[in-house]
Amino acid sequence: MKKLYLYMLILLFNIVLFTGCDNLNSKVVTEESTIQTTTDNKTNEEVDKLKKEISKLEENLRKKQVFIKRLEEERDYYVKSIDFMLEKLSEDEIKEIIEKEWWYTLSIVYSENDDKKDKRLSVPKNGKITLNNSNFNVVFSEHNKLYHVVKATDKYEKIFEEVLIGNWSDNIKVKNYDDYFEAAASGTVVDSMSYQFKNVPKGTEIKIEISEKLRKRLELESNILSISIK
Repeated sequence: MKKLYLYMLILLFNIVLFTGCDNLNSKVVTEESTIQTTTDNKTNEEVDKLKKEISKLEENLRKKQVFIKRLEEERDYYVKSIDFMLEKLSEDEIKEIIEKEWWYTLSIVYSENDDKKDKRLSVPKNGKITLNNSNFNVVFSEHNKLYHVVKATDKYEKIFEEVLIGNWSDNIKVKNYDDYFEAAASGTVVDSMSYQFKNVPKGTEIKIEISEKLRKRLELESNILSISIK
């Protein structure tokens, strides 16, 4: 009889144990299911949010594409209108336009005492300059507009050749002083050549000759630029 009671006790214990495990497993499964559902809902919300943002960006892109297309059409219209009007102008009138879109400057750049900021002095009409500084640069620059009415096409090649200064070394020459070096610089709307002089002795007069074509473009009175060092 005792063996029977013992057997029944063990059996009941196992039943309770397995029932507890089943309840625990059920609870774990339920919790995991809840977590998964919450995660899925959150993911779906994020996906929906991203879809809305993408849709908004696509709509903005479409509007910008329409706007760009209109600008391109407007640009093409103006280009055709400009070409039509240029056909009505004489060579001299076209030349005048090109001269306004391409121009030249000649200046002296130097530092004064301990001032780190460079000073720029435009060459006067008579071409005569006196400096108290033995270190300076003579800077020749070609400027042009970012956008041009007259394009440098084959049609206007001859006029451009008349207006623009071609080989700079043929148009600017240092005549009586050899101790200098040249440095070129190029930008979107400005190209330049710098003639750099260092430790020029006091009492020196440097003469720079410019071509007649460049003299006219710079509107100077003389073909000789004279720089005197005090």
